[in-house]
Amino acid sequence: MSEQPIQAYDQQYNDSIPAGWWETEWRPQKFAYGSGPNGSGYMVGGNNTTEAQANNAYCIARYLMAQGWQLESICGMLGNIQSEGMTQPGYWEGGHVGEMSYGFGIVQWTPATKYINWAAQTWGADDPWGPYYYSGWYECYRIAMECISGLSRQWIATSDFDLSFQEFAQGLGLIGNDKWDRVEYAASAWLYNYERPRDPAGAESLRRARAHAWMQRFNNLFPDYQEVTTLKPTPQMPGPYFGLADIGGRPIWWYKVMYMTSRKGSAFSVFSK
Repeated sequence: MSEQPIQAYDQQYNDSIPAGWWETEWRPQKFAYGSGPNGSGYMVGGNNTTEAQANNAYCIARYLMAQGWQLESICGMLGNIQSEGMTQPGYWEGGHVGEMSYGFGIVQWTPATKYINWAAQTWGADDPWGPYYYSGWYECYRIAMECISGLSRQWIATSDFDLSFQEFAQGLGLIGNDKWDRVEYAASAWLYNYERPRDPAGAESLRRARAHAWMQRFNNLFPDYQEVTTLKPTPQMPGPYFGLADIGGRPIWWYKVMYMTSRKGSAFSVFSK
């Protein structure tokens, strides 16, 4: 399979992401820096700003939480994703664009065909996303399916982190005195059980720190998250025009009402869009 050209770099959307948007009322609507009609995919021109990473991490968190994943588990995964694919769905390992023996995507499936061939079978090579396998939503669905069905046995429990993929996603077995300890434990569990790089010990402290930082960033966005959750038996399958509005959850008006009824507004201002 040869690499297809980038179809639609969404410059307007990417430029609209404000610095520190998680402290304002602005909210992501789709994945940043990409190809396809909704702007999901390849990291164009090497752009990988803090705002773009946070935008995409928010999309990943919203999707997986809607499938029943626990926030601490997601942030532990994000600490690894930042190091692996920099939250960019179309990221090729080491810049080896189109070379199928290398890693691809937010979790760097290796070889790339592990994900790309599956995506072709799932959505079809003529999917209108163009190219179909660059979709961040499709990659989120793949991760959710790996968790539910054991697809490709990507998750392999180790003796130090002896929990199943589903237990990890639900927040079961995360060890720590508080959520900050648990999210760092989740980062290590994902590192050793899912990513398995050549030198996991050398990568561990940075990924734990990054997971902690994602939890700090998103902590106030999801104050009512559950420490243990129930997974949906069938993850939501996205289509080519999928977006945050299709995920479901509380309607926008709920967040606005909560913001207006809060005493100072600061506690809920981050929810309003």
